[in-house]
Amino acid sequence: MRPLAKTMALAVAAMVLGKAQGSIAGRVVNSVTGAPVKRAEVSIVVDGRTDLRGTAPTDADGRFVCNSLPAARFRLSVQKNGYASMDYGATHPYMAGQVVVLATGERKTGLVIELPQLSVMTGTVRDVDGGPAPRVGVQALRYEFQRGKPMWVQAGWANTDSEGHYRMFHMMPGKYLLTAKKFDQSPPPPGSPGQESDTGRLVYAPTYFPGTLDR
Repeated sequence: MRPLAKTMALAVAAMVLGKAQGSIAGRVVNSVTGAPVKRAEVSIVVDGRTDLRGTAPTDADGRFVCNSLPAARFRLSVQKNGYASMDYGATHPYMAGQVVVLATGERKTGLVIELPQLSVMTGTVRDVDGGPAPRVGVQALRYEFQRGKPMWVQAGWANTDSEGHYRMFHMMPGKYLLTAKKFDQSPPPPGSPGQESDTGRLVYAPTYFPGTLDR
């Protein structure tokens, strides 16, 4: 009888443990349009630990569910090509979000993670005669707070090709200040920017879109 009793005890324990396991479910949507983001990867980890508890893909409606979870404090993050990585509860991409507290056997639903879609910025830089300006560095600057101080920080970078075209990938939604600077030139001479030097070579000063020296 003892082996049978032991088997029954193990079966009961397994049933209790199965009921004690919880789940976290939610939805991933585009932060601008609100449209569902399918085939995004939702990662879930125990707060304060680096080992991965698991991943769950989103379906055609952007929904996901993480099953068989014990009672713990979790963090969720989402990744998908063409989008910025986002944590649940975070106000900006690549920043820490909120902790999701799961009780024993709890099934938490309704979590929404808004995923910002990345963009491409393109344009053309022309010289003083209206022709294409090759080998010009173009920067996209964004006004951000770092260590409590507002400042312009580089958020994108590209060089112009032989036709003066540039293209910056993986740009976050937002407002930018564009500046162009030509590097393969001699130091600027005394006087106003854009004047010819003693050697007869035209020197370009850093210029801001749409064509001003004033930031």
